[in-house]
Amino acid sequence: MADHRRTKIVATISPASRSPKILERLISAGADVFRLNFSHGDEASHAENVARIRAAGELMGKWVGIIGDLPGPKLRLDEVANG
Repeated sequence: MADHRRTKIVATISPASRSPKILERLISAGADVFRLNFSHGDEASHAENVARIRAAGELMGKWVGIIGDLPGPKLRLDEVANG
């Protein structure tokens, strides 16, 4: 049966949820898109997560999207010398 839902389910990937078995369970439970938080981790770990997500989707026979959540601007406040 075709999936005709308009609402999509987004699952955020963390160290606890990035194993192939957990990804497969998330897809089986209805996850359509996986979110990677680029504020944490490095390029290599994100590339590994993308490969794991793609492999899990292929194994499950379902296309899943990937969202890269980029860090926004950060305020850094400190005392000003002679201020």
